[in-house]
Amino acid sequence: GMTVFAQTRDSFFEGTVRYKIEFQGPNAEMIKRNEPNDKMTIHIKDADYIVQLGGGMYPKTFLFIADSNYQFSIDMSNRLAYRYSAHSDMANPQKEAASIQAKPTGGTLELKGIQCQEYRMVKDGTEFLYYVNDDYRVDAGAYPSDTRSKASWLAPGLEGRIPLRTIK
Repeated sequence: GMTVFAQTRDSFFEGTVRYKIEFQGPNAEMIKRNEPNDKMTIHIKDADYIVQLGGGMYPKTFLFIADSNYQFSIDMSNRLAYRYSAHSDMANPQKEAASIQAKPTGGTLELKGIQCQEYRMVKDGTEFLYYVNDDYRVDAGAYPSDTRSKASWLAPGLEGRIPLRTIK
């Protein structure tokens, strides 16, 4: 499920998107035993964003500041922020081979009255289906060229479109 709280027409999206995380498939029961997060809220302003993972045993909050090109893990209870160092960063989506790209499948899906186009990407043997609408798009050019951001809208081929649903 998804709820959108703000929408800016004629410019890039700024606002909040809420997601419900569902686990299905052969490993779902095993994953659920670890009480994973089952809610995600993303707040976007310019190229900065906050991701809050809720539900589950360990709520988490992440902050990405584009100007600093760092992602931070926020520990709300202790009022601390931990900066991820460059060597701990995972593979950078922008440096992936050009062959790994989200491409439109021609499929569509309506989510909460929003008509979405389906994009598909296969990375490391895992298939991703992204459902996007051009009205929900951030300025991908606002991110550093070697961005440390893990945001889904920076997947090659999505060009800043925010997935309103992702199936992995």
